[in-house]
Amino acid sequence: MPKLILILLLALLPATSGFAQTDTPFFNVELLLFQRTNAAAGSSEYWSRSTDIPFKANAVNIQYQKSVGYTLLPDSSRELSPDRIALERAGGYQPLLHVKWRQPGLSKKRALPIYLKGQNLEGTVTISLSRYLHANFDMLLNRFSPNAGEYISHPFQEHRKMRSNELHYVDHPLLGALIKITRHQTTAPEKPPEQATPEQTDTEEKTIQPN
Repeated sequence: MPKLILILLLALLPATSGFAQTDTPFFNVELLLFQRTNAAAGSSEYWSRSTDIPFKANAVNIQYQKSVGYTLLPDSSRELSPDRIALERAGGYQPLLHVKWRQPGLSKKRALPIYLKGQNLEGTVTISLSRYLHANFDMLLNRFSPNAGEYISHPFQEHRKMRSNELHYVDHPLLGALIKITRHQTTAPEKPPEQATPEQTDTEEKTIQPN
């Protein structure tokens, strides 16, 4: 094998196998983002007219690309679907994005932002782990304003400290988020030993003859 190719392969090895060789925990993250649609929503706030999407060069685009350690999970694995249906039926709310993914639990310095795109909504969510889980939102909702006759951008920049297995609500004048993070079990639990039936016990006692 040419020396240059060997060097390149060795350089790539830690990036693809680092998670497997450490005790890094993995988490499943489910996120439901929705918009308030009533006329008064956000009316008391000042909003920027800039439509620049928050951009981070190291963001992981799980919706359209595959990345080592980051996996988009199927719709069938979602637990918040009943909550989404309830919002749709309640009126005054419009779901914009419902997604679930798996990622490593890394420190704030090492955690990669997740790029997400929904209906008129775009930006990043960064999940990091220290003593608690942390969720940082840096997103932008572009909403047409009939009064202004143009699209107005509404930043969604929030932070939540979280515990795993708990449903958290993130409030905002125009947006809302339901987020739940659960620890991913990488190994199956041990199967308890089978209990002998009375018939098996009687058979075993009959086959053992004293000397």
